Amino acid sequence: MDGTLGGIGRDSGNAQIDALAAALKKAGWRTGVDIPALREVARQYVAPLFDHPIGIAAESLVLGRYDLFAHGLKIVRDVALRTGVDEQELLNEVGRRKPNFEDDTTISAIADDLRDVGR
Repeated sequence: MDGTLGGIGRDSGNAQIDALAAALKKAGWRTGVDIPALREVARQYVAPLFDHPIGIAAESLVLGRYDLFAHGLKIVRDVALRTGVDEQELLNEVGRRKPNFEDDTTISAIADDLRDVGR
């Protein structure tokens, strides 16, 4: 199998490795792949090569992993911006805790918890 990082090479039929790893993990397979690390490498080295986003967005991977709906993403983004907490860290933590995804107060409390532990 040929793979791609961050979507580069996907038009040739290559699988986006981070998306494949996330799907396998959700299906119960242990891959040993550090998905956030792959996304970070893609963000640092692949994304600057393009003037537009390519591949599957990190947010989409997290939403799919935790069975979250995209309509709550705006709240997470707003809370992250307001509190200074990293948006991806907050989204991952919201996914792990599974609160009401549309509750600003609960999402803010999770951001406060992350800030308190220095994440």
